[in-house]
Amino acid sequence: MSVAMEKEVRRLEKEIWELAGMEFNVIRPRSLRKFFRQAELAGADAAGSGRVRSTAVDILEDLAAQHPLPSKIIEYREIAKLKSTYVDSLPKLINRETGRLHTSFSQQRRRQGD
Repeated sequence: MSVAMEKEVRRLEKEIWELAGMEFNVIRPRSLRKFFRQAELAGADAAGSGRVRSTAVDILEDLAAQHPLPSKIIEYREIAKLKSTYVDSLPKLINRETGRLHTSFSQQRRRQGD
């Protein structure tokens, strides 16, 4: 599954580069902001914290009406996140003896005054 998702991420990356007309680091917000400025996408100047152009999903969804690249960025992020968070990480947590993933809960009592 990890290999298939990696192929999908690479395919999307190439599609994004084709749509942008240039290669850039897709996961880097600074690179995305640069593309949005060059493409003169209206709404791309929505400022996030620190008065920097935002690349948050809500901004990308708005920009998707003007250009196909933002929706590809959203798709890329979703697959890359699923791959790194679950597909690549969870198998490392499988118990070798049982072949299962086990949860553990830790409840610490708080002392009065803490």
